[in-house]
Amino acid sequence: MATTTKRGSRKSASKPRSFPSKKSPPKQAQTVEALQLELNQSLEREAATCDILRMIARSPTELQPVLDAIAERAAKLCDAADAAVYRVDGNFYRVAAHFGSIPLSRAADEARV
Repeated sequence: MATTTKRGSRKSASKPRSFPSKKSPPKQAQTVEALQLELNQSLEREAATCDILRMIARSPTELQPVLDAIAERAAKLCDAADAAVYRVDGNFYRVAAHFGSIPLSRAADEARV
């Protein structure tokens, strides 16, 4: 039985194809800018999560410093003036941690579930 080998064409070496861009340069710049913003936000969330996990590892039996850190990181991630963390206590939500300068009213401190 004879074996055959395939031979390529004798033309010059093939060149890599360049595909034309379907987006105009301004649209590409907008896309790059949007992706950069998304990446930065993801990195901020990851850093905040890392901070919270470090707090938990440092003091696994102390809940209050962790809740305070969660409220602070949540406010910063959301670009908010303040944030509150609530816990369920029976039929009520009670403020467990608060970050920011806006004082909470009694109604906001405790709400029915």
